Amino acid sequence: MAYPTTETYPDYATALEQCGDINQDRELAEVTLNKIRRILTNDLKVVLYPPNADATLTALRLVPGNQKRVLDFGGSFGLHYFLAKQYLPHRYRWAVVETEMIASLSTELATEELRFFTSIGSAMDWLGAADVVHASGSLQYTPEPKEVLAALVALRAPSLAITRTAISLGPQCVTSQSFWLRDTDPVPGLPWGVSDRMLRSTRIFMAQRDFVAAVEPFYRIVAHGLDDREGPLWVNDTRLCLGDNFIFARK
Repeated sequence: MAYPTTETYPDYATALEQCGDINQDRELAEVTLNKIRRILTNDLKVVLYPPNADATLTALRLVPGNQKRVLDFGGSFGLHYFLAKQYLPHRYRWAVVETEMIASLSTELATEELRFFTSIGSAMDWLGAADVVHASGSLQYTPEPKEVLAALVALRAPSLAITRTAISLGPQCVTSQSFWLRDTDPVPGLPWGVSDRMLRSTRIFMAQRDFVAAVEPFYRIVAHGLDDREGPLWVNDTRLCLGDNFIFARK
């Protein structure tokens, strides 16, 4: 089977210049928030796609007790928190680390259990410590995914979930991703009055060796699944893998 190739760039700055900074797109953030408002009473395991939702729930179940502190890096408007409340209705302190744009729009969703921050440090100040560190499909959209992963591992949470991961089986690869506004997560469609348009963002596939080097000294794999909705990409005979769900327990 012939999988697609993708456009590549020498570094993040070049890709950003070509694609623009999607983190500054207010309409995109508002459309995402609108979609989340509409589906919060739905079965969120279905919305998030069962293999991905199950990975999050597995990571939460690794931690005993009925009160869990979660650092959710790149957690958008907290959809995984609402999933947890549906399926594991414990008490949480759930800190989402997001862009300034999303954090500024999230005030209506914030509660005594769910808060939004723009840095790992400020989130940890509120949490005190993390029982679960969760990053779903977010590392690849940062300028330095290897450094972000190292920072998350350094928190030494008992449970670590790195899901919907982008990994290169060769060297790190900086790519772009194109998609329609209507197709953004968590569900397809657009609010009334919003025109569809094409969006582009940078996406970095971390080298597998860097991923392993960051995690393996401190964690062991307890579950590995796959979001199989998007096939791998190829660049210069290097396979770029999408959708791996890794759940780790601290050694």
